Amino acid sequence: MFERCHNPNEVAYVYLERGFPVQLTFGKVSILTSDRLGAVVLPPRLGAAVKEMLADEWIVPVITYQRERRDWIVLVGPNRGGALKPPALSSLAQQGIRILDQSARVWLPMTDTQIGWFWVAPPLNASAVPPRNLVLMAARRALDGSVPTSLQRC
Repeated sequence: MFERCHNPNEVAYVYLERGFPVQLTFGKVSILTSDRLGAVVLPPRLGAAVKEMLADEWIVPVITYQRERRDWIVLVGPNRGGALKPPALSSLAQQGIRILDQSARVWLPMTDTQIGWFWVAPPLNASAVPPRNLVLMAARRALDGSVPTSLQRC
């Protein structure tokens, strides 16, 4: 994705071409979450299950950090459906799932290597990210035990 980039401005341009409303701050590229583009944070094992469950229909853009067992940050599109009530949010939080608030800064990877923050699965474009409620539904299914067989061995 960044093989031809030599500086932060060129990296930002790659994201802008893909429709991401990026900002360049302190030489690093980020987005601010909004009602159109958000982020859900998942424990890595659960994130892998969600990614696999949605793989047939979606490219699930996932960011993580090079250290082992770091949470996965999934970029998500607008919620399709009603807002979650506090008990549902609390239940998700108990499982290590967080929905980032609007205007939360998400730092984006600036290289194709797995140094620092990197893409587990890079995005095609900003309009091709899965809706938030679909990611949360897949996470709930995974927590309920309907995890794909290939992930039960992890």
